[in-house]
Amino acid sequence: MSNMIQPAIRLIAMVIFLGYMMIWVMMPTNTFWLHWLPRIHSATDSTFLGQQGGNILVYTAPILLIAALACIYLHLENKPSYHSSNQR
Repeated sequence: MSNMIQPAIRLIAMVIFLGYMMIWVMMPTNTFWLHWLPRIHSATDSTFLGQQGGNILVYTAPILLIAALACIYLHLENKPSYHSSNQR
């Protein structure tokens, strides 16, 4: 079961990372500042995070999601057995 889940987790993490890199590539353009970011800020404006909610969503949420997926991936990894049959 984990041998099917681990490649899926790796693929999802790669897609998230590529999307994150696309954001950084698009950031110096007018498309990002004049079209994307105002839409993100208007969609994420709340009383709890205010205007910083959009920045948190764009810049930190993808990295935190990749870290959470990495924890799941490592948890599913086969752990080597350190118990040997010739105990002293």
